[in-house]
Amino acid sequence: MYSRGGHFRLNEAGQIVTAEGLAVLDTNDRPLFVAPNESRIKIARDGTVSTENGAISQLRVVKFADPQDVQPVVAGLYDTTQQPEDITRPDILQGALEESNVKPIVEITHMIQLHRMYEGVNKMLEIEHDRRRKMVDTVLRVA
Repeated sequence: MYSRGGHFRLNEAGQIVTAEGLAVLDTNDRPLFVAPNESRIKIARDGTVSTENGAISQLRVVKFADPQDVQPVVAGLYDTTQQPEDITRPDILQGALEESNVKPIVEITHMIQLHRMYEGVNKMLEIEHDRRRKMVDTVLRVA
């Protein structure tokens, strides 16, 4: 399972876990632990996890050859049959969570505009259909 979520916390054992409680792994696929006496956890842009006592390890950040094959499973978790490719130079920003790139109000407004355009074209087609039907009726009556 893979996660795009970046909201980490420490569990009772001092392990860095996701919001769902799953272990965050380092580049060697090992869970990350913080000693009980360490409190200032920092994650550098390259994914290096450190405390006031120095570096602990580096987060494993991966990508997949075919993103379309990565399927959502549940609650922000994803699964795939593909082998992950390590990102050698990740760009991580501590304290920032990824948000949706969709602006709901703008998109709803856009949908309303498109719907109104559709209704206008549909009305125009109905009027044209009625005009042609009347023309055919008139031609048949005259003949």
